[in-house]
Amino acid sequence: MKGQPSRLMGKLAKTPPGPNTSRRQEGTMSVVSGVVLCTSSAEDCSSPSGQPVLFESIQEWLAERAGPFQQLNSVEASFGGSKHPQMFVAGGGFNHFPEDDFAAYVMSLPWQNPENVVLVIEPEEGATRVFRPENAY
Repeated sequence: MKGQPSRLMGKLAKTPPGPNTSRRQEGTMSVVSGVVLCTSSAEDCSSPSGQPVLFESIQEWLAERAGPFQQLNSVEASFGGSKHPQMFVAGGGFNHFPEDDFAAYVMSLPWQNPENVVLVIEPEEGATRVFRPENAY
């Protein structure tokens, strides 16, 4: 992508900015955060999508703050084994993600089974961060 850094043979190489590159993007590197959210399948799943109701509000939060195409995708259907995993799992990768704001929002939600909620954020650099609601135990 023009104007964005690219990795060539293990070294960082900057491509020249293109006509659609904002000044804020010029010279900035991609900073990716991997996000995984696990909840109990016992959460209220009466939303039209069949996913937990609170997950719908998380998707709305992401759309408002990270952009309309920045969503978590449900992944538990890809699990192996012969049984449903009895959990809801969603994940995604985000650039320049507001990790602390997102974690605070997710942890503040009124989970029915907070003891089964785990949010994992894997920053591109640094330690993996694991969040649990304060009322989990």
